[in-house]
Formats: sequence, structure tokens, C-alpha cells
Amino acid sequence: MNFDNFRLWLQEEGKRSNTITRYIKVASDFIDWHMSKTGQTFDPRLVTPLDMQDWKSYLLNEATYVTSHGQQQRYSVSTVNNAIKSIKVFFDYLQEQGVIPSNPAVKLRPQRVQEFDQPRWLDRAERSRLLFYIDNAELRKKNAWRFTRNRAICFVMLHAGLRVSEVANLELDDLDFYEEILHVRDGKGGKSRHIPMNKDLVGVLEEWLEYRDDVNTKKVFISQRKNALTVDGIEHLFRSLSVKVGIPDLTPHVLRHTFAHDLAERGESLQTIARLLGHTNINYTKIYVSPSREETRAAVNKLAGERYS
Repeated sequence: MNFDNFRLWLQEEGKRSNTITRYIKVASDFIDWHMSKTGQTFDPRLVTPLDMQDWKSYLLNEATYVTSHGQQQRYSVSTVNNAIKSIKVFFDYLQEQGVIPSNPAVKLRPQRVQEFDQPRWLDRAERSRLLFYIDNAELRKKNAWRFTRNRAICFVMLHAGLRVSEVANLELDDLDFYEEILHVRDGKGGKSRHIPMNKDLVGVLEEWLEYRDDVNTKKVFISQRKNALTVDGIEHLFRSLSVKVGIPDLTPHVLRHTFAHDLAERGESLQTIARLLGHTNINYTKIYVSPSREETRAAVNKLAGERYS
């Protein structure tokens, strides 16, 4: 199936490039699944609400993907829920275009997320390990330009909670060192916000800008080829960091979650954390004050060894 018109429709709806890519990937995977299930060429008019429920069950109980380490991994509940949201949009598009009379996914509900399906953040030992590595004097000696850039990228996630796309889109005019404010002008959902910069973040950003050079882009972070650093480029950096630091699941979003969890752990209000993260629904922020897997495990382990007297 050709997705060019679907892509154009999504662009007209104001969707971001990463979102568009995800929607098309989910639609393509669904079509492959449906053809495998029916043994026939895909016809959206033949998709039923029962098919949608079967697909959701498949995602929850059978579907896997290959990790960067070559391992088969089941999808998380949040990933399944994102897929459900994506496929609803795909069938909305087909209905609007008159391809199908109604949306078969209209009654498809997201899976309720249990309290244990929380985001991944760095514990104190992992956070210390990452900070020790990105502050290594030997790395500075090898390549001070790359050292200051990579450290600044990590800090805007750990100390400002930016999404990876927001880091890539950050421009020089977004940094106000006089007021010590970082501006996110076009965050998720087209919303803007400003984030106070603490002295650590100010320091690493100022140092990076001394090394950045005068290049033909306003983006704060650039590649060694002097082009604006892309989301893919930042994610590649974190795959490399993951290996070097020894944290297998180290991703940009883990650092954003760490920022939020660190604030919650220090007693900051949900309203404050939500505003800094750019959450419009405070329920999304509550996950950061929930006990972690390690904390719940420690609680249960306290019961071990007890016997009736």
C-alpha cells in the first residue's frame, strides 16, 4: 500500500515528522499482520472491530521486536497503546477519504497501565556512572569539541528534561543566559514552555558555545561536519554512550525521566514537574511519584524469612 497520501494528510494535520513516521510504521505493520491472518491481499473494507481486538491481543501477548543487542523483546504496554492511537488515526484517514464507511478501530481501547509499567529512569549509581564518564578529563584531552558538546546534550536532558526532538530543535536564541532561562518554542503538541537553567547547565552550555564555532545554522548542537545535529544523530550518540558507560537501556528519554524522578524525589510538586516537562495532563506526571520496581521489590523482600511463632 502506498502511504504518500496518508503522509501528506498527516502533514496537513500538523503532525511532526517523527509522529508521521511512527503512524506509517504502525499502519504498515498492521497491514502485514492482517494479510498474514487472512491470507489475502489487504482490503481495509474487510477489517472488522473483532480484527482490531485480535490485533491488540497479538501486540500484548505475541509480538516482539529485536533490540539493539539482537535480543527478542516483548512490547511494553505504553508502546502498544501508542500503536492503538496510531492505527485509529490511520482508519480515521481512510474514513475521511471515503475508502471505508466507518472506522473499525473506534471501540479499540488502550490497555490500562498498571503502576509497575512506569518509565525507566537512572538510579543514583547509574546516574553517577554516566556523570563520571561524561566529565572524564581524558575525554576532554582527546577531543574537547566533542567532549563539551556531548556533555551539554546530556545536561539539557538531565537538568532541563528536554525531549530528544526538543534538544535537536534548540536554537541559540532559545538560550537566555541573562535571565538563565531555556525556551522550548515548539514542544510536543505545538506547545511552548520555558525552563530555568541551574548553574551546572549554564556552565556546560556556555563552555560548549565557546567550542561550537561559527557555522551556518542557528541550532545549538551541531555535528562534526558542522551541520545541525539530528534526532538520529543524538540517538546514535546515546547508543554509543550506552555501551561505553555499561547501561544497556540508556536512551535520551531515560534522561528526561531521570530529570522528572529526581525532582519528585526531592519533594517538588506535581504541578511544578508537569510544567517543566510540558505535560498538559498532570496524570502523566503522577508516575514519577510512584514507587520504582526496586522499591517495591525491597518492600516485598522485607517479608522474607518471617515465620509464625
